Amino acid sequence: AEAFGAVLALKATRVYKPGVLSGGLQSICNKAERFACESLGLDDAALRAALDGASGDPEEMTARFAMLPETLVQALCENFASTGRWSFFELWTRLLPEETMTELRSAGGVLCPRFFLVDMASAPLSPYDIDKAYPIVRQGPCIFVGQPKDDGEGFDAL
Repeated sequence: AEAFGAVLALKATRVYKPGVLSGGLQSICNKAERFACESLGLDDAALRAALDGASGDPEEMTARFAMLPETLVQALCENFASTGRWSFFELWTRLLPEETMTELRSAGGVLCPRFFLVDMASAPLSPYDIDKAYPIVRQGPCIFVGQPKDDGEGFDAL
């Protein structure tokens, strides 16, 4: 399990901190690479090449990570493949008080991310063209507005 975490952390570092790393972070990554390779019986260069070369395409990622255990490959694809972004609506509906959920189910309402409201409010004042497509799903009297597609990422998984 620790080796799986090390590989996930290494991939996250490559995705979210590309380029030159600080001395401390580079040292941590070097130790994580050695630990993962020793624990999983991998070659350092092969692991680095797989982590650096894997794009967001799930099939390409699965092929690149073929030397890793299947569960780890699935975790890497779930976290780094561009098949869609996880929607927060399931979480929001669980966190809302039951009386609010009862009202939403009976009277309806709109559940949307804060940035959707910001985009809507600022659009008429913007001198620039705004071209964003928000996925919208209606379930009974409720409307869910998802996250727009960003370059290189999938749509909200609502």
